[in-house]
Amino acid sequence: EAFPSSSCKTHTPILRKVLKKPNKDPNDFPKYEEFPPTCPQSGSTLLRYNFDDSVGNWTGYFGAFVHVEDKALKVTNRGAAEQGPMIDITPIKPQMCLEPDRDYLFSVRIKLDRADGSKVGEPTYCKTGSPDTPWWWNCPRLTIRAGKPGGGRFYDTLLHMSDRHGPNYGQWNDWTGVIRFKEDHLWQNTTYTVLQIDRPEAGTDITLDNFKIALPGASSYPNPNDVCGELVMNGGSEDNGFSPYPMRSVHWESKLDVVKDDNNDRYLTMYKRKDSYSSPEQDLNPNCFDVGVVYEASARVRLHSEFDESYFWYLRVTRSDGSAFHRTILQCPPQKFSNGFVYCSG
Repeated sequence: EAFPSSSCKTHTPILRKVLKKPNKDPNDFPKYEEFPPTCPQSGSTLLRYNFDDSVGNWTGYFGAFVHVEDKALKVTNRGAAEQGPMIDITPIKPQMCLEPDRDYLFSVRIKLDRADGSKVGEPTYCKTGSPDTPWWWNCPRLTIRAGKPGGGRFYDTLLHMSDRHGPNYGQWNDWTGVIRFKEDHLWQNTTYTVLQIDRPEAGTDITLDNFKIALPGASSYPNPNDVCGELVMNGGSEDNGFSPYPMRSVHWESKLDVVKDDNNDRYLTMYKRKDSYSSPEQDLNPNCFDVGVVYEASARVRLHSEFDESYFWYLRVTRSDGSAFHRTILQCPPQKFSNGFVYCSG
């Protein structure tokens, strides 16, 4: 016969295309939560200081001077790297608010100046290292001290600025990161809890503004009414202040920032890329991946290149045995800086 008979299959579907969203249980997904009722702080912000007119209960530690200058907190007379802005947070009872190993967002604007007014615009020792110390010794770090009952203390570094992110002298820098507290920091019978920023070399003034520690905003979590409607959280960078969370850089050497334009729109910008794979990345919830479901990826991207360059999106999948593989999911057409932001989807 010229055509197959009715008993002969001419097509066998190998993949069923699903054009509707799978039904998921919101209880299987992380959810946005504010601080518990036992916490003296309500909402999602643990600490926020803008230093408009007062130093509050900030000190400079062991003889360093602290004052407000141009609506920012400035610490001077630093004779040792261990001196720097310090605040006792015991009164807000952090052990009643915080949970161990949970993500909290830290952000601050920081500026380093030589006390004698020299080296303005030059790289800090955080960038270059000093003649006597490596870079990491001179880069700002956020530390915590928690007092033990009967004496002694727990002392840990919560966040350490990288040399690739270090500022020049006299230059404001947005320092953001994710911090996690340990059980030792949050004992119910802790006698005191102190946070401090230190480590720039002696003779360098430290100025802070917009100091904040908070929970990630609601857009960092799935919409409980549509948990798989958006797989990329906070994709518009409109939440979490100037923190890119939950987006992060593939390589620690690259810097990923949130910037705000003249129209108050926020977007991500990445620089100090070390290779073609230096890019933003974010974990996707595997509970939202089902065989046959059609997904759409889209973004507005501006490339800082004088010449046409194409870029692609890829998934990096880690198997249960620890092995990993990559798959390209979207190739975007060439563009250059003069094109501005270009929309790509597929």
